[in-house]
Amino acid sequence: MNVRGKTIVLVGRFYDLGERQDEMKRRLEELGARVTGSVTSRTDLVFAAPYAEGRNLAEARSRGLPIFNDDALRHLLADAGDSDVPDAPDAPDAPDAPDDGEGDGGAASDLVALRARLLKLEREQGITEEHRAATREILAMDGVRLLHPYGHQMEINDYALSPCGRYLATGTWLGDHAPGGTLQIWELASGRCVGYRHAMGGVGWPGHERSIQWSADGRRIGLVYRTNRIGVFDPFDPGRFFATGAVDLLAYAAVADDAPRPPVWALAPDGKRAFVASESPCEVSGCVIPLERGKLSWTPGEASPSQSFLLAERLPEELRTAEMDERDDVVLRADQVRWSRDGTRVQAQGDGRGHREAFVVDAASGQVNWVADVGELAAWSPDDRLLAHCRDGLRFLDAATGKPAGKPDGKEVGNGAGDKGAGGKGVSALQWGMRGEVPRLAAVVGEGNADGARPGVLIYDGDRFRFRLDVTPVEEDLVFADSWAWSPSGDAGAWLTADGCAEVWSLDGDQPRRLRTLDVPPETGVLLWGADDVLAALSPTTLRFLRAGSGDVLGDFTFLCTPPGPRPLGEAWWWFERRYFAPDDTTWCAAFEEGVVIAPDGRGVESLDDVLAWPVRERVAWPVRWGGLRVTSDARTAGHLLGDRGDGPWLHSYVGEIEEELRQDTSWPPRRTATVEHLVPTATSRTSWGMGSPQDPRVSRDLRYAARLCARRGAAGLATDVLKQIEGPGEKVAAAAEVAMILARAGRPDEARGAFAVPRRRHITPHAEVHPWESHEAAFVAAAVGGAYEALGDPSAADAWFARARGAIDPEDAPWHNRLAVIWALTECGREEEARALWGPDAWDAEPEPDPSVAEPWLAYLLGTGRYGLYDAFLAAWEAAAGRRHADPGIARPLTRYARKAIAASGDATPYLTLLSPTASDIAELTAEYDELQKVPRSHRAEPTRRLIRHAARCGHLTAVIDLLGRLPETTDYDNRPQALFTALWLATTGRIAAPW
Repeated sequence: MNVRGKTIVLVGRFYDLGERQDEMKRRLEELGARVTGSVTSRTDLVFAAPYAEGRNLAEARSRGLPIFNDDALRHLLADAGDSDVPDAPDAPDAPDAPDDGEGDGGAASDLVALRARLLKLEREQGITEEHRAATREILAMDGVRLLHPYGHQMEINDYALSPCGRYLATGTWLGDHAPGGTLQIWELASGRCVGYRHAMGGVGWPGHERSIQWSADGRRIGLVYRTNRIGVFDPFDPGRFFATGAVDLLAYAAVADDAPRPPVWALAPDGKRAFVASESPCEVSGCVIPLERGKLSWTPGEASPSQSFLLAERLPEELRTAEMDERDDVVLRADQVRWSRDGTRVQAQGDGRGHREAFVVDAASGQVNWVADVGELAAWSPDDRLLAHCRDGLRFLDAATGKPAGKPDGKEVGNGAGDKGAGGKGVSALQWGMRGEVPRLAAVVGEGNADGARPGVLIYDGDRFRFRLDVTPVEEDLVFADSWAWSPSGDAGAWLTADGCAEVWSLDGDQPRRLRTLDVPPETGVLLWGADDVLAALSPTTLRFLRAGSGDVLGDFTFLCTPPGPRPLGEAWWWFERRYFAPDDTTWCAAFEEGVVIAPDGRGVESLDDVLAWPVRERVAWPVRWGGLRVTSDARTAGHLLGDRGDGPWLHSYVGEIEEELRQDTSWPPRRTATVEHLVPTATSRTSWGMGSPQDPRVSRDLRYAARLCARRGAAGLATDVLKQIEGPGEKVAAAAEVAMILARAGRPDEARGAFAVPRRRHITPHAEVHPWESHEAAFVAAAVGGAYEALGDPSAADAWFARARGAIDPEDAPWHNRLAVIWALTECGREEEARALWGPDAWDAEPEPDPSVAEPWLAYLLGTGRYGLYDAFLAAWEAAAGRRHADPGIARPLTRYARKAIAASGDATPYLTLLSPTASDIAELTAEYDELQKVPRSHRAEPTRRLIRHAARCGHLTAVIDLLGRLPETTDYDNRPQALFTALWLATTGRIAAPW
């Protein structure tokens, strides 16, 4: 990071750096920076120590200043040349000296050469002692661990081929059970996975491209993770991988202001900077941020326009128009962006002013070099000479000036060859390659294009049309750039056809020639041509590596397989989760890094050699068939083979429990034994672990509803147990009062007083100035307490509390939510006439009509308790109010139609709180639905599992409900287990999803 001329403030004490503040100041000044003690309008950057707070940091945030962490400062001081500055404890070792400019070390090249020689020897003589001896030496090296290729638990949503063409990175987003997405590195020459990382929050976002980007030398990968964060890491450094499996980021930045989707961005060729299309106070949006080391926190949209990371505050006069001067907004916005090869320019496209335009920004000054109108489809040539775009045909711009290149009319650009090119119309995708110094373009014309152009592929050398390929393409909306792949030499290309194959064409003569047709997996949509004449064919769930010259398959992988039957290490041991892999749809296997594999179906090393490998330095995949792999069929033997290495101690400790789990009856549904009295303790015992945070107000709310339900069922002891689990003061007081009110009205005053002791011990009075609950809770808490006093025979206290409850009804806060809570309490404690008064004409005039989902629990309560008169009276008042609000009387009745349908017709209510017994038909339907669930990939099972839980609850099979709850992900997210459990409780007892009153 260049800090020359910048004003810097250091915040906090940097104890880990081992230097005094004055010494760090001196060293920063040697780098040309000015260090001050306070953040002012002249401050450029801030470095904050861990856990630092205070006025300076608050001022820096308010001014929108870039804030770097201590790791960034450590790296910056190390650049000053002082070897005494300690490096980060987890800093990766420097890579081997590159031998080809791609960051590939000489040692790795030696291994590739040795592997090639041994492969040749194997073809001639089979596996020999030389193979085994070499493998023993390889396995003795540090960091060599057995790796399976099935780390992806979700569909592949992004990919990137390394600049050298030897490696492919693939990434996935979040799955139901995975803590994060996965990024895997594949070696094309072997067709094997050589490394993977877990990316917390997932890689990129489905439907968004370029979440994964390589630096030009292949030493760094930049990726978008956790939706909108940008990070950089060394793809070939094992680092902390084998300890945690997590991406060990060298640098990362949060500059997207918590946007709900990934930012448009581009990693600079050096891998140490990135352009981010952020919000900006300048006329040219976006910023260029450092990504050398450490963390950057910054909100560019709140920064001063003079901030050095931002682009031009104002466009140069020669590029301005009257339209621009009239606008008080950012002029240029990028939605596609790339860097020039030399890292001096940012080449962008966007729709910032209502039409498509391309522009080039000088990275050093942030100023725009040129702006030009382009078509919706545009692509820059790899040598930065041309921009091809489709606008009434295929056109070209000079990338240095933005001026037209070739013939300007777009018809037969540069060759006048009659019908052959069709003027470049109907083009669906553009893909550039290089043939020596000449950029080559494939313009793909999809079938059924809007221009009616003949399908095929048009080939251009620079801006000069060469010839067309008469291939059968897929439909226009399925064509994109990576449907076509240029060979590294530019002499050939490969194309995905409509019939699900890949065709390889020679393009080195005057006429194209089809060389061969290759089989690729169904749904393949991406074709990449890397080094060593290897093609990679990708779909969201498959990856196949093929020799372009012969069609030989080097590796063939299908992800998200779901074999039937149990997994060999059981389901309860989270530590073993990343050991599992399913090479096909028949069997689960488990691979340990030390070279032990559990394959219950008896498959041997020969079949496992098709998927497993020994990655060396995460660069070279060494074949497992040459030695080191031991295969067994059970966990106990695997534990013996591992001994005290790796997971051996775990297996020794838990093998008995694993075997017991595998012996258990797996038939489903389980025998029906659970009742509501079992389901409620499941909620209370799991709220602190895997059932949501106890501090989550939604958990306290649902526990209040559950306590009320227990009281309604007459289970006073169970209701009291639930009350003890409620965290929120307001919810706790309201729940105790509601339980007391229900029990008292049921003729159980002693139990009611015991429950009501909670609010009375708090000495709560209706006239107190301060209560232990939030203001938005006042209406339902006060109403509940008032109802309890009324039910227990203290009408004067009830009057005071109900008066306070009425006063807390806020028409602006969730219309009718508070009012209906007070109406319910009045009704439950026997003051029905007062309840009716609260839904009189004045109420409907004061508040908007209730959302039916808010009114449904109230109406269901009236039906479930046999209060049909109140039910009809409330709906009549609603419809009358709707008639007054709307000029058309016909609108009034349909407004309540949803509510009527939701709670069934009056007189046809299901018996309240009656648990049903599943019929034989119910059991058959549950079994069939469960069998279908087992065919769903585990990363996609959460929602179908929740549906099955609801089905089991509706028919009264609560044992199945409890079993399925344990199969949902264990997270603190309310929308996962907690919501599923409480919804099941309501469905089982009332037949409705809404919480019962």
